[in-house]
Amino acid sequence: MTQSKKKHIPILAIISILIGIGFILYVFTPLGKSSWGKNTSGGGKISVTTTMPSNLGTIPIGGGKVSTKFSFQNTGNSTLAILNGQTSCMCTVANIQKKWESLSPTITMPMGQGSTSTLLNITLAPGETADLIAIFDPMAHWPNAIGPIKRDVILMTDSKETPEIRFSFLGNVVR
Repeated sequence: MTQSKKKHIPILAIISILIGIGFILYVFTPLGKSSWGKNTSGGGKISVTTTMPSNLGTIPIGGGKVSTKFSFQNTGNSTLAILNGQTSCMCTVANIQKKWESLSPTITMPMGQGSTSTLLNITLAPGETADLIAIFDPMAHWPNAIGPIKRDVILMTDSKETPEIRFSFLGNVVR
């Protein structure tokens, strides 16, 4: 084999590998899903059955974590997928729980450049309900972080009608 043909073999191998990776990504990406993680192909619809925003009232800074629960339902005519979620602040985490099932992965705030929302991949059949449990830690911002708060938990779905839903709560952190 000549010297120039030997130089082309590694380049061809790299090109073949890249084409293979592209094919795998194409095949395993759900239809209707963009590269940004939004999927709006579903006929499901989230309807929140809990009053929002939830008011946690007065929260003592040293009193420990507090939680609130939001109930929601798929009121659409087809299965709804909850793709991912995130919180609006590092002081808040959340989980989703369907009846008789364990908690979802913990939903957190994406931290730092390049970080992403928490992947969930939870499905709700038409009429099925679930709860979102949000937990607020008043000490997450140190002992002097007092005053009114408003926090959100944001879920992204495959729904055409409700591609994003925010669960909000308020409170007042005091000494």
